[in-house]
Amino acid sequence: MINKIIIGVFLCLLLFSSQSWASRIAVLELEDISPQVAVDGKDTVRKLLENVLSQDNTVLDRASVDKILTTTTIQAVGEITRQKAYILGKILDVDMLVVGNFIQHDDSVIINASFIDTGRTDLAGMKGKLLDLFLSRYELRCQIKQAKGRDVILNIGNLSGLASDDMLDVFHKGEKAGMLQIAKASQQECTAILVKGKIVRTGDEVRKVPVVWGKNNREIIITSTPAPSQITINDKGIGYTPLLFKNNKNEITIKINKPDYHPYEEMLQFFNPNYSLLNLSLILISLQEKPKEIPVSGSLLITSEPSSAYVYLDGVLKGITPLLVADIAPQRYSLKVAKSGFATKRRKIIVESGQQTKVGFFLRETIAPQKPALPSLELLSIQTNNMVLSGECFLAARYPELFILKLGLPLEGMEIRMAGLGIGLKHRLTKDTSMDIYYNFYDARKKEKVTQQGVSLVTGYPLKSRFFEGDVCLGVGYYSEKGYRGFGGIEIPIVVGVYNLMLEADTVEGWAVGFKEIFKNGAEVVFGAGKDIKGKARYDMTVSYQGGKRRE
Repeated sequence: MINKIIIGVFLCLLLFSSQSWASRIAVLELEDISPQVAVDGKDTVRKLLENVLSQDNTVLDRASVDKILTTTTIQAVGEITRQKAYILGKILDVDMLVVGNFIQHDDSVIINASFIDTGRTDLAGMKGKLLDLFLSRYELRCQIKQAKGRDVILNIGNLSGLASDDMLDVFHKGEKAGMLQIAKASQQECTAILVKGKIVRTGDEVRKVPVVWGKNNREIIITSTPAPSQITINDKGIGYTPLLFKNNKNEITIKINKPDYHPYEEMLQFFNPNYSLLNLSLILISLQEKPKEIPVSGSLLITSEPSSAYVYLDGVLKGITPLLVADIAPQRYSLKVAKSGFATKRRKIIVESGQQTKVGFFLRETIAPQKPALPSLELLSIQTNNMVLSGECFLAARYPELFILKLGLPLEGMEIRMAGLGIGLKHRLTKDTSMDIYYNFYDARKKEKVTQQGVSLVTGYPLKSRFFEGDVCLGVGYYSEKGYRGFGGIEIPIVVGVYNLMLEADTVEGWAVGFKEIFKNGAEVVFGAGKDIKGKARYDMTVSYQGGKRRE
């Protein structure tokens, strides 16, 4: 029994405490100062205010107000001063009167209201509670979704009106706990940094920081559909909707802008009686979307020099140049023109609405990649281990030997050559080694008759280093008149398949450096210079052609 009495008393106290500050409020008829007065504008605005205020207060219905105070009576009363408010409060039996005016344009409405204390009861703290009622409905509020140290994630994003660098207040159980700054806003959530305060928790309430200009005479809640929209007051940007703006001016020009929507602009004048408990303006703007322009198609003319090049638009083959692409959507495109044997050209273009875009290309001819030349049959004067194949011939005009003729014998791996007044035979012993036997009747460099026999072993192998690649040949032999002989050389491609550098050294003939140019038809030209074994200048020049099968 005692427990039931205690519970009953507790519930009564709870009920009393919850209603102890609940007030009786009368919303008087607000003046319509719209350029065009709407038929049901007053009813719409009155219902809007009553719906918000009735959450925690008793709002006197319109019929009761009109029964006691007619429109004529209210007009006769004029401006509601403190003294008149006391009288009206007793007549209507209310604690607070709501008076003011409004402006309505289509779906947008601006309500300028003043909440006046009638003096019937103590309304201490009522201003904050009234403001909180309106802010809870129209102001941007959210919660902390995740908190880790000073890094915070919020449960709403830029679709709800948040933007990078926005400042937000954090409240924990109704008490301010810190301040956040938006670092990055995506569509559905935001990341923020705790810039003031020591700790915030998951579930804490977050509100946008109000913008305050000077002494706070009027609270202005600015919202828009859609949000966020940019707010400009007296040509100064103050942020994005929704936002609480605390104003100290009696006249402002407000502009609301959002891309693809018609801007909203209004000059507002306020009457801020100093005896009002709260001066509040609700700016509820519905922006009108601009009609989307139907793009007029354009055209694209592509030419090239030379013509007959393939045209690709955004990777899709459209034809060959010259090409006219008609009825194409105005936008940015990726254009590619390609022709065999010519360098491919790419370009970003923009097709304008209702216009013809002309694009011309000059195509530069490309050098077909050359196949690496095979190792030479000989360098400037010394033989390599390479030889002509059976049925193949090599013909050259050379200074000083006059001419060279090499023939591939029917026996595999053997060739015979005539060089000036001399004859030679080369036989392949292994893949990389050959034996060369020769007999000379005349020394072309000395221009005298001689009788010389000799034999040499020649080997060759590819050389690869960090800086170049080439072919090396080394050999040793014996001359009947000059004794033992050692020689070697290297051939290095400078431009693969086109130009080669050649170096050789011979203990009998001296040394030389030369260049070889290789032509597509198989012809080759070699120029070289150096010194003989006695230090005298020597020069070598060869023009050669190889026919038949290709040598190995």
